[in-house]
Amino acid sequence: MSRVSSFPPSITDDIAAKADTARYVVPLSSFQRPRLYVVGGGEFEWPLGTEGMRLSGAATLAEHKYISDNAPSIQVTHRDASTIELSGVFPGRTGAENVRALKQMLVQVDPPDSKRLELPGILTQAQKVVADSWEFSRIEESKWDFQYTVTFRIIGVTTSKSTPGSPTAPTGPKGNPKGKTIHQMTVVQGIQTLRMASFQVYGNPDRWKEIYELNKLPLSKLFPNALISQMPTKVLPLGFKLKYAS
Repeated sequence: MSRVSSFPPSITDDIAAKADTARYVVPLSSFQRPRLYVVGGGEFEWPLGTEGMRLSGAATLAEHKYISDNAPSIQVTHRDASTIELSGVFPGRTGAENVRALKQMLVQVDPPDSKRLELPGILTQAQKVVADSWEFSRIEESKWDFQYTVTFRIIGVTTSKSTPGSPTAPTGPKGNPKGKTIHQMTVVQGIQTLRMASFQVYGNPDRWKEIYELNKLPLSKLFPNALISQMPTKVLPLGFKLKYAS
């Protein structure tokens, strides 16, 4: 199976030399990757979808027992104390890098409005979460791969995808980056995602957000219901114009 069959050969060769090919095991157009972020702050986006996901919950009960009564008196103090457990593998040469980046987000002090966790294709709204526990371990007989298990406690949900200031709500371009020249490229066959465009103009597919920021308005019109975590792999129509800075 070709790792990046949609790239022209020259780009494919460059990616093999410069980037971690483990990022392209799954077709780019089908990526639905979890994302942990702080509104207006840091973020961590999973390089691949998780292998395991468990959503569990339980009511919190206050139980009172009285002498001579045959049954306890139960009072429900909280109807849904839910947790999300994500598990899987960070593969390839970026495995340790992803472990460090995710751990940094997990131990970051929670803001007043909490951290947010997006699970595209599973939960329709970003969850307000607190990191509960996490574990990372190197896979035996593997030089690079790391297994992970992370548990979050849900403390609420976002009220809307279009909450002002939320990274999931495109709000229009920020303007030209200071001191940089703005150019324009046209989407052509084989370069039809923001990641591909980023590699074409910057030599690095991970700089797709710089292009996204300059094209928020037209992209939000093109994909009105898309989350930011889905944007780097959305297939753009041929002939679509993208701005980029250099």
